[in-house]
Amino acid sequence: MIKRNLIIIRQKLLLYLAVTFAWFNLHAQGGFSQLYNEGSGTSSVLYDHPYTLTAAQTSSANGTLDILFMKIDQNGNLIDSAVYSEDTQTVYAGLQNCMIRSGNHYIVCGRRSNLPKYEGMLLKLDTNLTIVDSVFFQIGSEWTSAISVSRAKNNDLLVAGTIYWMDSVIMRRRKGFLAARFDADLNPKWIKRFHTPSVNGKVVEQQAHNVMEDSKGNIWLGGYRLAQLQDNGSDALVIALDSVGNKILEKVLGNPALSEGIATVVEAPDSNYFIATIIGDNLVDLGNNPQSRCKLRVLEMDIGGTILWDKAYGSPLALNYISNCEKTKDGYLSSGYYLDWDRDFTQRDAFYRSFSFKTNFNGDSIWYREYIAGSIHSDWNRLFDLSVTPDGGFVAGGHFSSDVSPLTGQAGSHVWIIKADSLGCVVPRCQYVSLPEPEPKTSINLYPNPTHGSFYLQGLQGKTLSLRVYDASGREVLYRESISEGEAIQLKNQSAGLYHIQLLQNGYEVYQQRIILQP
Repeated sequence: MIKRNLIIIRQKLLLYLAVTFAWFNLHAQGGFSQLYNEGSGTSSVLYDHPYTLTAAQTSSANGTLDILFMKIDQNGNLIDSAVYSEDTQTVYAGLQNCMIRSGNHYIVCGRRSNLPKYEGMLLKLDTNLTIVDSVFFQIGSEWTSAISVSRAKNNDLLVAGTIYWMDSVIMRRRKGFLAARFDADLNPKWIKRFHTPSVNGKVVEQQAHNVMEDSKGNIWLGGYRLAQLQDNGSDALVIALDSVGNKILEKVLGNPALSEGIATVVEAPDSNYFIATIIGDNLVDLGNNPQSRCKLRVLEMDIGGTILWDKAYGSPLALNYISNCEKTKDGYLSSGYYLDWDRDFTQRDAFYRSFSFKTNFNGDSIWYREYIAGSIHSDWNRLFDLSVTPDGGFVAGGHFSSDVSPLTGQAGSHVWIIKADSLGCVVPRCQYVSLPEPEPKTSINLYPNPTHGSFYLQGLQGKTLSLRVYDASGREVLYRESISEGEAIQLKNQSAGLYHIQLLQNGYEVYQQRIILQP
């Protein structure tokens, strides 16, 4: 009998390992994390199958800054590059979604520092990275800087960024939201500035980081508002315009007592609006410089600005930023970075760390991953932009700097590109990682695992919890508004494989576990 039981256990273990291996082999093919000697600074990315394109910053021999364009293959190999230079003037690419495909061309936004002024900029490149057209723009004498560009349904180009206008009272330039619309031939249709002069008596700066057109033809801009000379005065800001640039909504999102970051707006499948940002949780003293610890925050809002649901995830982290978000076929992908301040510097392997974060369309966390390109406590690893790939994965671009570069062995600054699969993996069969959430503590237990069709939950302690079950692709296959201690939960109608179990209380995840469903 003992021998027979051992054989059964061995067979179950082999089946568990086989199913797990097959599932990860199918869904987690990995990609690459690559540093490049060429270039430095921020790196916006565009995935144009089978290539990754990037617009990065680089230095010229005469001391100005230029834009470096690179084309990278599926394995991270650099196969083509070009540099755009303006002689004695400095040119910058935008920060987020600043490179898009439009017909047979690429469009890149940015700015030219034509001192003593800044000019917004659009460049049109062919697929060989040769510039075939350009336009530079201002509003009168006001300085402009383009940060993000997207394409409207009629192929117009929508631009978001910053406008620096002269405040006649304080006699210095202040920042406001820039919004502009160009046709496909780079002819301007309108260019506008949106700015709130002051909030509670404090001077306000605003900057737009992303722009998109919704299915109704409205234009949405996401960014931030910062009250100058005020501690913890930064909040996420969303503005909606009609098709000709008239403002129809302005919504501030944040904790008024804490500083928060940038808002990215994406149209949801239900025609509402998904917003990825952060929410302040508490303060940290970064060398006599108080900053907010923040959690990742996702919410959905309707056209009138009413918040339909609002969720926060993860441990509070110092200087935590979501820098971009895009929609996939089954949810939303976000990327960003944070300052690894709380860990003793002798124990940490990076100063700034980057992350990616996936939720479903209801804002429920599916997975969370972190990335670094170096392993020294002072390394800066910052991802600024991402672009979704057809397999549900993504490419992301950013900046890496180190006192001892892995490429040169000396102090260096490099373009950093990663390519990840639908589970956020940059190496094959990487492990599932859930979003770190230390509270609330739980003693919940799931059994049996593996199962042939039903499982039970123990340790609910009378809590009212809802249940969600996702398959390997992140698709929700079961939802229960409330569950009870010891209740049999059935998966008999599902195919054999790996599933993700999630328990939520008042919309927040309190427990997650993987479970194997056997044939």
